[in-house]
Amino acid sequence: MQASLVRRQLATCLGARGNCLRAFATSGSHKMPLKAGDKLPAVDLFEGNPSKKVNTADLKGKVVIFGVPGAFTPTCNNDHAPAFIKSVDALKAKGVQSIVCVAVNDPFVMDAWGKSLGAADKVRPSGEYRL
Repeated sequence: MQASLVRRQLATCLGARGNCLRAFATSGSHKMPLKAGDKLPAVDLFEGNPSKKVNTADLKGKVVIFGVPGAFTPTCNNDHAPAFIKSVDALKAKGVQSIVCVAVNDPFVMDAWGKSLGAADKVRPSGEYRL
């Protein structure tokens, strides 16, 4: 229920193009910012293709999830994702078992982007394209 509400609000927000962050941040449907140990709502993400579904509830142990506005966008491609890819060893040393990158791209785009960045076995590129 919570996840579908967040999806609808994000879709509305993305369509607005104006005060997207303000509208979402003041919607009251979530707790921001999340803290370590906070439980995420169960949401399906997709890796590689639409049939490879991964639910956030199935992620176990210490997991880092970060979101980017879009695959192949200049800042995400040059700064955001590479910073996490370079930090994999340091994060693993702190007990992080999985690093997941989420964007509103389809899983094919996320897979291609992950490969282009050399993220294999480091960061899991996941798409949520149904917004």
